[in-house]
Amino acid sequence: MLFMNKKEEVLDIQLTPHGRYLLSLGKLKPVYYSFHDSNILYDGRYAGLAEYAKEIEDRIQHNTPQFKTISSIASRNQNVQSVFEPSINLAAGIGKATQLASIEQSNDEKIFLTTHVIGSSSPTTDKAPAWSIKVLNGEINKSVPNITSSYQTLNIPQIDINVSYKTAVLSTTEDSTLVMAPDPALSSKIFEDGTYIAIDPDHLLLEVLEENTVYNKTNFEIEVFEIEKEVRISAKGGLAGTTTTLDRMKPLFFKKPVDLIQNNILLEASEVEFPEPIGESNSMINYYFNVFVDNEIDKSDICDAVGSLASKSLFVDLDIECFPEITPSRYDIYTGPEPIDACPPPVTSTDASGTSTDASGTSETNCDD
Repeated sequence: MLFMNKKEEVLDIQLTPHGRYLLSLGKLKPVYYSFHDSNILYDGRYAGLAEYAKEIEDRIQHNTPQFKTISSIASRNQNVQSVFEPSINLAAGIGKATQLASIEQSNDEKIFLTTHVIGSSSPTTDKAPAWSIKVLNGEINKSVPNITSSYQTLNIPQIDINVSYKTAVLSTTEDSTLVMAPDPALSSKIFEDGTYIAIDPDHLLLEVLEENTVYNKTNFEIEVFEIEKEVRISAKGGLAGTTTTLDRMKPLFFKKPVDLIQNNILLEASEVEFPEPIGESNSMINYYFNVFVDNEIDKSDICDAVGSLASKSLFVDLDIECFPEITPSRYDIYTGPEPIDACPPPVTSTDASGTSTDASGTSETNCDD
């Protein structure tokens, strides 16, 4: 940990261990950047300083020492040890370099290395950006206002929501709708005795808004992690080792969409060669579940959730109309709709001599002229 020489150094750019790994493969392509102010004290009163407004800028820019860039907060030796020591329980069948890269792209590095990102607030309000989260389908078990670790505590709310799938052994001779609403795509095959394992899935439906900020086309980024148990065994000399179980957050990935713009030309989907499917890997999100956003969500699911909440006297204001679809009837506005003839026309039949006779019979009808 070194201090910057402000007379000679202005910018200090360092690659993280994961960045160096991507650089070694020729896959490092920086696209985005962000500004952070976690090392700046704007209000000196929190440090017992009494200063005028004009003195704040001089204190921050000239009189406050700045650390050089810290590219990693995790122990490099510990990361390497967790991969190359056989006593560590990690996923099999994966290369050592890939395992090490996955560890160095862990939750600790991604969250606690660069904190307090400077965001954008709406110029039309004096309030700070805030979250608005409504659970349309599901139930919150518990929530805490921050996330804690051995590094620091961040004001990032943690919300726990469970999604339960119902399973039952049913028979083809009984009506399954009386017990549950199984999904044929998830249920098992029918066994020899006529039974099968039925699965009734559930889903989580959220409305997430970022208030008091500039509304853009893409305001959110979604990241998914799988929590794995990692067992560390440390031993010195001939002494018995100590076992420690840690939670390791493994990042999962979305399927990369195919770019329809090639060589600065917008192509049709039929003109683009889609890559061959490589199967569902356990590092992909769709291996476990599907994530749909915005217009990808079925409107009927939203309307069902809104109706369920309304039955509990819980009303939500959504920018969607959930009315029954009515097929309009069209007719000539000058002649009006065709009248409904209460008396059908008589049915005639032709005999062999070519004479037409009334085949409607002699039954009496109450029809007006």
